[in-house]
Amino acid sequence: MFLDTTDFPLVRLCTEYNEPDWESQFDALFARAQRFVLFSVGAPADEQDAPQGERKQHALWLKRNRPALAQWCAGAVIVHTSHTLAVASRVMAPAMAKAFGFPIRIIENEADVSAEVARLLGQK
Repeated sequence: MFLDTTDFPLVRLCTEYNEPDWESQFDALFARAQRFVLFSVGAPADEQDAPQGERKQHALWLKRNRPALAQWCAGAVIVHTSHTLAVASRVMAPAMAKAFGFPIRIIENEADVSAEVARLLGQK
């Protein structure tokens, strides 16, 4: 994954790029000491398809960094243009939010991203 911070505080999760130093990218985000919102078109890559070592690395990173995520990540906005996928993702979003430590919003139209980001940033 690659984090595109060009539109900060909107941070795009680019899962089509394999950035081996993604942990340093998150460290740099946390070092800004400013709240941000993660954004993805479509769900981030399915962990079930990742090699076991990579899944373990992600789980350990999440465990170590959950407090920083909860402090600095105001939430995540995921756009699903498929209504069926959006509905299914909304069902799973509360459990994912609990695991990650921040709210997760599923929307169906990319035009709604700015409003959702503003809502999330205004919540704390």
